[in-house]
Parts: sequence; C-alpha cells; structure tokens
Amino acid sequence: MNIPRGAEVSRSSLLQNIPRTAGITAVSAHYILHTYLGGPTAWRGHVAALTDHQRRLLEPNPSGPARPRAPANSDAALLAALQHDGRATLSHLATATGWSQATVTRRLADLRAARAIFFDVEVDDALLGATAQALLWMSVAPSHLDRVATTLSEHNELAFVAATTGPTNLVTQAMCPDPEALHHYLTRRLGALEGIHTVETTPVLATVKAAGRLPLAAGYRRPPE
Repeated sequence: MNIPRGAEVSRSSLLQNIPRTAGITAVSAHYILHTYLGGPTAWRGHVAALTDHQRRLLEPNPSGPARPRAPANSDAALLAALQHDGRATLSHLATATGWSQATVTRRLADLRAARAIFFDVEVDDALLGATAQALLWMSVAPSHLDRVATTLSEHNELAFVAATTGPTNLVTQAMCPDPEALHHYLTRRLGALEGIHTVETTPVLATVKAAGRLPLAAGYRRPPE
C-alpha cells in the first residue's frame, strides 16, 4: 500500500479501519519508492488489442512536458468532481466548479497537456487474454535494482513495476495468457536477469477493486516541485 504524504484518510484506513475489519488477521504495508511502469503507461496488452489507427489516436502529445506539472490550488473542485466520476459531463463539472463550460473545457485541456491528469478505463483483462495474473515480489541487489527494474519495465508480460520498502524491494504484476506462459516467463525471461536473488509469486485469483478515486483533502495544496 502506497501512502502519499499528507494523506490522513489513507493512514486512518491502514491504522484503524482495516485492522478492525472482521476476518483480517494480518496486514502488511509497503511504501512505493519509485514507479518504473504503471499509471498511464500500464500493461501493453491493452494497446495490442487495438488497431494501428486506434493506437495512433491514443498516443500522447510528443510536445508535452518531460515531467508532469502539478495542478493549481484552484483546480481542487474540478479534481474532486473528476475523482468522484471520471465520466462527468461538462455541465456537471461547470456546476461543481462554478466555472463556465468553456472554462472547464480549456482547463481540462491544459491539465491533460501538462500531464497533470489522465483518464483511464478499467476492463476485464481476461477478455484481452490475461487469464493468469500474479504479483511477483523480488529481492534484488541494491546495485542492480535500477537496471533490473528498467529492464522489466520493457517486458510486455508486466503491467506494473515499482521499487518498494519491505522484505523485498521490487514488485511487479505479471499478465500472461495461461499458467504455462507464466511459468515460461518466470524461468526463461525473469530467471535470466542477473541481480535477482529471490522471487515470490502470488497468484491473483480475483480482483475485487482494481482502482478507485484518491481522497482529496479539503485543504488541497499544490505539491512541491
């Protein structure tokens, strides 16, 4: 579980709500130190299901900033409305922000161009052929961590790669068509990388909730540059 700085609601869930939930006997929390693959650059299997023309329509603007720019304090109401419903109409967003629809349209375009926000769609990955999914918890020598993680971020079988704290220092999510393909990936591609000491494979049997909106604190402040 990654807890951003200042996320009091997340801390409350981790330290109070989750441990008090009936049936939970243990909780393990890890801090994500660096994400190599994930977010807007997720599993390539989604893109592989599209035609060349459809992929070109979805390609990011190459003239955009090298690093995402943070939204302004005045965007708090707009972000809160989008986090509640990413499919909200311009009319709804105008009501939520007190802006005109033209202003909402312009601000959305600015935020997307600055890579401050992006829109994602949740689909059943099994429909795209990923019927064998697993989290791979790896112990990597610190001197090899960045090289191994960068290499893994180029693997089509992976949807997420991140350095974390905890007993292991690298976690990835594998998306394979069947158990045999997952076995082949673990033994042939992953096993060939120097620097990986151990790998713990945790099968994902079912996903109850893939993603959700992040709580926006009432006193939203612009993150430090």
